Amino acid sequence: FNERAWQVLEPLLGQSVEALPLRTDEHTYYAINVLVVLDCLDMDRSEIQYFPSGGIMYIDRYVFEEGCVDEHPIFKIQGAELKEVLVSEQVKAVVEQNHLAGFVFVPIASPVG
Repeated sequence: FNERAWQVLEPLLGQSVEALPLRTDEHTYYAINVLVVLDCLDMDRSEIQYFPSGGIMYIDRYVFEEGCVDEHPIFKIQGAELKEVLVSEQVKAVVEQNHLAGFVFVPIASPVG
């Protein structure tokens, strides 16, 4: 994130992430480490592709346990921590309302079962 993006998003994300400053001669940017990893995925009803080893390769359709993600503006899924970072509609709205550039939001098919 650049300085402006972090100032806008810190009140919403601050407890859920670690912001690591990256300083250049002219600007400060922040690498965002997402700290919240949830075990909320309904594994039976989600559509998941697995590696031969049994690890999650890709999640085609997310179905979450009821109410499990409601209080989390940003999070990762247990077992797929190195995959996508998921955010709430509130985060998306704040980004769009403040015209922050560089964010790409991809809707997930089924947020809650």
